[in-house]
Amino acid sequence: GANGKSGGALHFLLDPAVEVFGGDENVGLRAKGNVEPGTLLLGVATACALHPLNEAISSARKEQVRAGAAVLRQAMGEGSFRSPLLNPKNEGWIETVVLLALELADSASPWRPYLETLPSPACTALPSLWPFLFEEGGEGEAAVDILSGTTMGGMVSADVEDLRAVLTEDLAHAALSGLTATPSVARRTLIHAIGAVNSRVIGGVGLVPFVDLVNGCPQGLHNCTFERTQLAKSAKSKATPCLALVSSRYSSGEFLYRYNWLLVGGLTPPPAASAASAAASMAHETVGLPVRPIWKSLSETQQQVLTKNGLPLTELLADGQPDGPLSLLVSDASQGKWTGELQSLALIACCKDEATLQNMLKTGSAGGKGITRSDLALAVATWCRAQVWELSQPTSQTDDKKDAASFCKGLAHRLRSEERGRVVKWIAGLQQTHALPKELWSSTLRCHLAACKGDPLPPLVDE
Repeated sequence: GANGKSGGALHFLLDPAVEVFGGDENVGLRAKGNVEPGTLLLGVATACALHPLNEAISSARKEQVRAGAAVLRQAMGEGSFRSPLLNPKNEGWIETVVLLALELADSASPWRPYLETLPSPACTALPSLWPFLFEEGGEGEAAVDILSGTTMGGMVSADVEDLRAVLTEDLAHAALSGLTATPSVARRTLIHAIGAVNSRVIGGVGLVPFVDLVNGCPQGLHNCTFERTQLAKSAKSKATPCLALVSSRYSSGEFLYRYNWLLVGGLTPPPAASAASAAASMAHETVGLPVRPIWKSLSETQQQVLTKNGLPLTELLADGQPDGPLSLLVSDASQGKWTGELQSLALIACCKDEATLQNMLKTGSAGGKGITRSDLALAVATWCRAQVWELSQPTSQTDDKKDAASFCKGLAHRLRSEERGRVVKWIAGLQQTHALPKELWSSTLRCHLAACKGDPLPPLVDE
């Protein structure tokens, strides 16, 4: 394989099983054939990482980073900014964003060879950045609206609201020490840096050349992990602290949120895939139900009972994380299972008697008498059907344009369709395992099929 070395220290190792590919717009790193799990594909010395604490960064640049980060932190306010894309609680995160933006804005940056391998702003525009990058005609906002009702919808909307306070032209220009030609260029550069850092940074290390080129997949056997190790090709080479790329696991929704990409083909493995590969492709896929609609469907007394028993709305929302208490693996859902939090919600939802609910408030108990597992399954399945209905609603359509905004709309539509299909599998599992009314399943399926064909949706009523 290839390797780079100077002063007796090894800077990187590249296994012959992988190769660099792509062009000016986007460069990637991919395997040329099957790779055994655990194979060291790539190693890069941590001294080569772009990070504010790297000794190669000049003192003048570090001062610009400090000043720029202070500008952004002040705009965020005290405790009100929650978006992980510019996490003020993550030490060094904002500083890394500002550093990358400053280097991008500086035509004489010594990091220019590395910077030229980064994708364009449009390619690194995470869903939470779509409204700020694709403003013409409200295309970015329309793409975000398509995500409503998905596992990422609430998180993206919350991000957008937080980022509005930071992504102004004047603020971006001030944060970048006026290095860009105009405030609008500064804003676009800052957006580029936010997207690139969130999709490419390695926690505690920074932005790592070569590792950035990995053409990753969100599922199964195609994933890679990053490990700290000592990089040395032979006894003659000095052992160098490095980041090694060895073999990740995100659901499709999380992968879109983090990388602005979905695996081609969604949940369907290639025709030639082995049974083990197909199973691995589904291993980390989740299906979820949104908390707020379920909470609003409960009476005030039911909500009070849940709160008294340690499940208030704030706890159920899980700080806006995508895989909250109302999510579980597709493999479990297809067997008619649900989470403990969903069981608690269903148990209270099944209790309609006000006197019994008032007694629960007094005694602290959390269940009504005579409620069976079939009753709980029916409650969960009813919420699932409502979610299928929500994800079947018409949204802004994609067009024949080949621009980046239309591409993002297409990604949002795909996620919406895939997640609806997973909820349908959940209902099927519930119906089969708990012998639920066939009408509930048939009405859900009709709704799903109508959405797949683009036909008008049938009324959501029990037969």
